[in-house]
Amino acid sequence: MGIAKPSVTSGTGAWGLFTLTEELADQLYPDIENREAVWNVHTSEDSDALRASIFSLLENPVLTVFSRADHAASLESQLKMMTRGVYLLLAFLFVFSMVNLVNTLMTNLLARQQELGILQSVGMTGKQVSRMLIAECLWYAGVTVFLSVGIGGILGWIFDYVISSFNIFGELSYQFPLMETVVFVLALLVVTGIFSVVAVRYSKRLSLVERIKTMD
Repeated sequence: MGIAKPSVTSGTGAWGLFTLTEELADQLYPDIENREAVWNVHTSEDSDALRASIFSLLENPVLTVFSRADHAASLESQLKMMTRGVYLLLAFLFVFSMVNLVNTLMTNLLARQQELGILQSVGMTGKQVSRMLIAECLWYAGVTVFLSVGIGGILGWIFDYVISSFNIFGELSYQFPLMETVVFVLALLVVTGIFSVVAVRYSKRLSLVERIKTMD
């Protein structure tokens, strides 16, 4: 019946073409004399009335007529669906990473009670212990932001450049997700800030003797 060919690198983003022989095309559509694949109609301005008049010129069910605006709207709708799915996945990964971070910090705090008690026994004040715990939480947050935003942003730009070089979706333009990054950093600071307050209060609840004891 025909030959299916891979996508032609022309910047259109087409996935593939299905080619018929001229003899078979004459048998299937004997009333069609001109079999051009695409007709491009260029106008100085675009309007609903103009598009309606162009669409009404062709009543052949074999032909498919659509404007660039319709094609752009279809692509935008598909992009929004893809973006929504990616954001849902990122939200799940973010919640999972926050739970993992809190679990790591809490385990570290419980395992270091004896160390903190020994430090206080040799002269470290409660305020200094509190400052140290807060500084450690900020350090965790800073390293997380550096790895996710800094390294992740560079890797995202490289990925965008590689995909654009294959010309699968046309020429891509990298855009840094500023709003999403701000939300991520603020949420991370809130989580680490709440944990630092909880860690300081938890350390103050235990006496110095209880913290120096060897933990089972």
